[in-house]
Amino acid sequence: MKRIILIDSWSNGSKFFSPLVADLKKSYEIIFIHNDKKYLNKKIENLSSYHKVFDISDFNNSFYSCIKELNPSLVMFISMHGILHRRANAICQYLDIPVFFFPHGVRLENNITQSKSIFHKMNRAIFYFEEWIQATKEMFQIGFFRSKEMFLTFFEFYLNNKKFSNNPSTNWGLNFNTIFLNYSSEKKYFTRFFNIPSDSKTRFITSGNVLADSCLNKSKIKSRNINNNKILFISQPLHSWVGFPKTSYIEFIELLKKKLESRQFDLVVRLHPNDDNYFKEHLKNSGIEISNNKNYSDDLYSYNRFIGVCSAAMLAPIKIKLPTLSITLKDVPSFADIDGFKNYLQYSIDDLDMAIDSLLDLKISNNDEIFHMPASKIIIDNVKNFLR
Repeated sequence: MKRIILIDSWSNGSKFFSPLVADLKKSYEIIFIHNDKKYLNKKIENLSSYHKVFDISDFNNSFYSCIKELNPSLVMFISMHGILHRRANAICQYLDIPVFFFPHGVRLENNITQSKSIFHKMNRAIFYFEEWIQATKEMFQIGFFRSKEMFLTFFEFYLNNKKFSNNPSTNWGLNFNTIFLNYSSEKKYFTRFFNIPSDSKTRFITSGNVLADSCLNKSKIKSRNINNNKILFISQPLHSWVGFPKTSYIEFIELLKKKLESRQFDLVVRLHPNDDNYFKEHLKNSGIEISNNKNYSDDLYSYNRFIGVCSAAMLAPIKIKLPTLSITLKDVPSFADIDGFKNYLQYSIDDLDMAIDSLLDLKISNNDEIFHMPASKIIIDNVKNFLR
């Protein structure tokens, strides 16, 4: 039986692989590799869907030893910005193991620099230095002359981290046979980020977002119980991501509530798992309703219109042709320019009145028109074709 290895820095990432596992494990041995010992410092128990699960520490933290011993037919990633991911990717490249990538979220142009204390920077520099020591050991196992790009990336990480995170100068650890896209316009971003030459054989396949699509169920969508007077706002922790002030974010949501109420609509907020108690309490004190649905899929069956900033969760209503509005905020990366979806709008907060009116003017798709090919099926079919 052919073997597929799925890799992420921590076992929490398994939720993004999970929509693929049940089908793939019928034909392949599925192994999940993580590094919870370093990145999570606790054991996650809900990994029983895989044939085997390892912490990379089980291989003395060596992806070279891990990949050589397990000898997979394919390796798959959901992230590519971390040192661990790039180190594992580089090993796969040098061992001629094909690699597939599908992004767990949307990748946005982000030129915003969040201010960090000297103590924080020093702490992270020391934390990641262990990764670079391990990367050096493994690159030397492969051959010194193959290590040049790794050293350039090392200096970029410490001396110009903004470039490392947004526009790396080398493609060390960024080599993929197939890249799945949330939407077609992402191709331009990944071509630049991965430094992919024009004559490359890398395949780009537009699949959609795996986790967002996993929330969609055609039969439930067609029998949705809709409250047409309520609009769902999809929240995300902008403060921890780009340093956007919590007070400004709350004021924005309060303004949105006021604008909608003047048009006889109510705002309901779906919280992000990382939204803190400070944020929740301010919403409650402002009289803003918070969704009680545990699963996002239940919210998709309850509302006809959606508003957000740049959350990947917005891709789900967009895909099933539900009116969706992205609001661009100052000093926050704007959501993607998605082609081919007439139900998707993007406006600046400076044009909020026009944005809301345009959202309310959008036609609600007839349930009979709703159809989507899940991202997981597109990826699974391509994996099977590749490994034939």
